[in-house]
Amino acid sequence: MIATKQQIYSILSEYNPWWSGIPDAGLPSWERVAFGEIRQWMINPPSNRAILISGARQVGKTTLLRQTVRSVIEAGGDPGQILYATFDHPLLKLTGLTDVIKIWEELHTRKADSPEYLLLDEIQYTHEWQTWIKHQVDFNKNRRIAVTGSAMPLSSSSAESGVGRWHTIKLPTLSFFEYLKIKDVALPNIKDTKSLHTVFSWTDGERIAAAGAARKLVPHFHEYLLRGGFPETAKVENITI
Repeated sequence: MIATKQQIYSILSEYNPWWSGIPDAGLPSWERVAFGEIRQWMINPPSNRAILISGARQVGKTTLLRQTVRSVIEAGGDPGQILYATFDHPLLKLTGLTDVIKIWEELHTRKADSPEYLLLDEIQYTHEWQTWIKHQVDFNKNRRIAVTGSAMPLSSSSAESGVGRWHTIKLPTLSFFEYLKIKDVALPNIKDTKSLHTVFSWTDGERIAAAGAARKLVPHFHEYLLRGGFPETAKVENITI
């Protein structure tokens, strides 16, 4: 093994401060639209499947996992039953998925009668992760698993092997609505609509009113296009053109 069990466990302890009763600091108050679906699958799963969150780098996958941990704890989940690990950490990557989980099982006190929550980041760096998830879903019904991975490495390997074992959530770059939430921009009072198609059934007066209310968002939309829809660039105060 590349590192000792204690060294690996020490790394995991740093990533899981809630084991010691310390809340995860620095999480943003805003949440991506996908958060609600992920939260449901972890707290009240509709079926016995893992969750695969796929998306490009820097779209907020790690933040989603950490917010999910917070939500599980707020919903009454046992902090001691929650494991977060990221496999872009060099030692965790070299140790491997199976051994990291085994070390956690050996060195951490767990409760057999409570659900376990495994939130694993950058899963594409681990060997045979598809087989591992299949085994967990089939034989460890007490575990609720969410994994993330960059879209390109996962696209060719997971489509067929994941059938019936995991539910895939594809996380794109920020929508304009999510961008406004991050920037804390007040939303105009516009008539609710489920799709653009319904706008054509509005009266002329309704369309004119909506256009007037949304006019103040035009500069924000131009900036949104310029910044590219990534959370980190959205939060930067000034950008160089």
